[in-house]
Amino acid sequence: MEIFAETNRLLLRELLPADEAAMYEMDADAVVHTYLGNKPVTDIEHIRYAIQLIRQQYIDNSIGRWAVIEKSSNNFIGWAGLKLIKDDDSAPLPYYDLGYRLLRKYWGQGFATEAALAIVNYGFEKMNLQEICARAETGNSGSINVLRKAGLKIRGTKEYDSMPHYWLSTSRQQWAACNCLIIEKTALETADKEAIFRLWNNEYPWQLAYAGIEAVDYYLQQLTGQYHYLAVDKQNVIIGWAFTFERDGERWFAIIIEEAAQKNKLGTRLLGELKKKEIALSGWVTDHDRYSRLNGEPYHSPISFYLKNGFSISSHNRLETSKLSAVKIKWKAKIAGA
Repeated sequence: MEIFAETNRLLLRELLPADEAAMYEMDADAVVHTYLGNKPVTDIEHIRYAIQLIRQQYIDNSIGRWAVIEKSSNNFIGWAGLKLIKDDDSAPLPYYDLGYRLLRKYWGQGFATEAALAIVNYGFEKMNLQEICARAETGNSGSINVLRKAGLKIRGTKEYDSMPHYWLSTSRQQWAACNCLIIEKTALETADKEAIFRLWNNEYPWQLAYAGIEAVDYYLQQLTGQYHYLAVDKQNVIIGWAFTFERDGERWFAIIIEEAAQKNKLGTRLLGELKKKEIALSGWVTDHDRYSRLNGEPYHSPISFYLKNGFSISSHNRLETSKLSAVKIKWKAKIAGA
């Protein structure tokens, strides 16, 4: 018996013929099948065939749904896992589908989310997948919440069995961004500067691009009181950088995040690290969308992001140069009793 993954409360192991009784109890429950076509199982032979089919998928595809076992009781509580889909006319093929199904008495205890998170990690860490997908009927809010907690995002709506379903997915890059480490430094190494040079030129307006790492190094040498925060993904790649520094008696900051990681709250995480150390921050931010990046794609103003994170606009303070038109933004910590 192979165990594929383990969490605080669960074991995810291969599905066995011995699981047929508990699996039948689950699939004979009409409530469990509310969003599965309302076709509960009435014959245990159907379960035996399903287990046989899944075990064959282990051989043919090196993956399939797994049994979910509660560690404290050793009970079978359902199945969960990835399935290689090769015959879906409504989606690009092939793709790996994240699915799960639990006995009703185990609902509402966080088991589905716990299993789904472990499966997503397995898919990206062990299988080196580039994308994991899922679908859920639009009315199935419980399942949709589980998938979103596991890092998947709604991409659109598709029809399955004449019912509207949300199509959800997450990419390897997005997963890595959500699971990155944030490392604080007062001095950067050469490899750090090379990564920052890449981020700077890829993500900022082309007018601000540097000719080489030496120019980045020179820029940093002019600044005092530096603190750097590097967001490092599971492949040890720097995908985000934030730093603070002293200028004219104020603490200033800048943040750059790789495009693929910009919608995974990494920016909010980095700002949170800055705010732990500072009581006030100032920065320059473009307040229009007239710029483009070196690759020709538009550079979108991040000002709405900063407003959502507690910054205010100092509209009477603007920076207008041949390279940049920006407005000053400010944040100040709320002091208890003040």
